[in-house]
Amino acid sequence: MREQRHRDELVDTINSASKSISDGYKKSADAYGSQTRTTCQSYGSETNCISY
Repeated sequence: MREQRHRDELVDTINSASKSISDGYKKSADAYGSQTRTTCQSYGSETNCISY
């Protein structure tokens, strides 16, 4: 039971970190304007952001 809670906390931490990263990418994209496009895809607790 305790391990499960620890794992959930870890997933929450990863999710919030991923959210911060994708927010950062969005801000960067806004700063660069329309010449930079950012696509973020989430797979469970993983978020992949691609800028092009």
